[in-house]
Amino acid sequence: MPIYSTSTGWISIGNQKSYWSVYTCSEEKISPYLKKYPQIKHGKGCLNFRKKDTVDLELMKEVIQNAMEGK
Repeated sequence: MPIYSTSTGWISIGNQKSYWSVYTCSEEKISPYLKKYPQIKHGKGCLNFRKKDTVDLELMKEVIQNAMEGK
């Protein structure tokens, strides 16, 4: 599973047979996405997308920036 990091934060992307996930290790960092899409399967610090799910790329950019900047 690839991990992308900066001096202030990190993000990891995992791929499984029926879904892919974005890991940030913080529910705070994924909360903007969950506020708009509460039906998306998630864990404490990760978002899980099934093949049928549509991904809001603009909002995903915000999640990634927050995780990489340590916000």
